[in-house]
Amino acid sequence: MIFCPLPGTYVVGQIDIEATLEPLKDPDALAAASRIKPKKYLLYLHTPLQLPFPGGGPYKYLVHMVGPDPRPAEPENFVTSDMCIPIYPNTNHPTGRPPIHASPEFPVSKCCHWIGFDLERKVRVVEGVFPEEETTSLPGKGHVRMEICGGEDLQRIYDAKLACEETLRSNVVKGIDRGPEDLAEATTGSASLSWHPNDSTDTFSDQQDTDMFGLEYDASDDMLPVIRVWLDIAGEFAETGAPNPKGFIEESEAIASIMKDSKTRMSEVYREQMAADRALAKFGWAGQHIASGGGMQREGLKDEEKRSLLADHPESV
Repeated sequence: MIFCPLPGTYVVGQIDIEATLEPLKDPDALAAASRIKPKKYLLYLHTPLQLPFPGGGPYKYLVHMVGPDPRPAEPENFVTSDMCIPIYPNTNHPTGRPPIHASPEFPVSKCCHWIGFDLERKVRVVEGVFPEEETTSLPGKGHVRMEICGGEDLQRIYDAKLACEETLRSNVVKGIDRGPEDLAEATTGSASLSWHPNDSTDTFSDQQDTDMFGLEYDASDDMLPVIRVWLDIAGEFAETGAPNPKGFIEESEAIASIMKDSKTRMSEVYREQMAADRALAKFGWAGQHIASGGGMQREGLKDEEKRSLLADHPESV
């Protein structure tokens, strides 16, 4: 038995909404998230982002998405149907790319690693008890091949985006497109150009510079989805096949939006409380009453009533 799945392991993963939102202590966020019905997905545990030890979970991981074959094209994201890596016994690929081999043999048919910038996600994996005999993993040789093929596909996506944006700029200069949005795009560039596949932005390298074992608290970690995982991928997907991993992305982004809204609300409440505390320190009780969201105005007090209230508390003047 192991308490945390090892890197290179294929798992069944499902977002735990309550555990994800727990740090917020926000009932409104929980109510908003109740409409999300998390499903189970086939994930690959790519890179541990902190040192796991018993009792220290959930643990940060970088996960990759595994989906059904054939992989649909996404022209709007410059993704073609060949941007995937088949997992044996699946040998199907539009350009004949050889499959990678899991150990033991992958128990789910017609599966492949989907490649794309949005298909690599940071998550927090819940600690548990995992029987090692259920583990299906990717040996080192296969992992290296996956990295090489994935890098090639990401480079193609980047190049396609770059070419499209260069064409857009050229068209604006020539006067073909005169819309304000096109002009802004052409003159300021796109956010997608801020990253390049050859940039030194490796997550592990960055972590070595600051917190090698990922043990320091990082407030941004609280915004990552918490997932529960299981090793029995055959029991979950052998008959139904792997689901479309885009569902996992949509669920993650929906929860992230709810968490962002909650943080905004909490910030406003905090600012109001700080204003009330400052008013109390400077003007006493009446000052706090006024600062706490305009209490007097909300209660409909007239000017003479406010003067009377202040007269009753001269220490606040």
